[in-house]
Amino acid sequence: MNFWEVRMSKRYYYTCPIKTAYMNHEFGVITYVELSIESEIYKYFIKDWNHRELKLDPKEKHYRDKYYVVKESEHIFEPKKGDEGRWLRPIGAHYANHNGEQWVSAGIEPNPPEIIMRNEKQFFMPEVEND
Repeated sequence: MNFWEVRMSKRYYYTCPIKTAYMNHEFGVITYVELSIESEIYKYFIKDWNHRELKLDPKEKHYRDKYYVVKESEHIFEPKKGDEGRWLRPIGAHYANHNGEQWVSAGIEPNPPEIIMRNEKQFFMPEVEND
């Protein structure tokens, strides 16, 4: 299986409507929810985070509890030059910057950062679901 087959078989999503609305407002991430009605699944694209959409009730049987990211927004989650990563440690935070190819710091961090800042704003990475 090549890189693109792996990527096409995964979907990004959020479970928190506040993080989802924030990422839409600050970074332009477009999302949708899935509605299951009479064994058919429909996509409801969230165009405006108004009061009604923030109150989607995942306990209702026709709503799914995930806010999926549209494919056209997936590029937003690729590391960008100037991103700041933070790893939390018992003795304090460890920082690194992304130079467009890798995270660069005084130490080596094999894992993705726990916190990402982009343009001085917190950046929330989505969770990943395999199709």
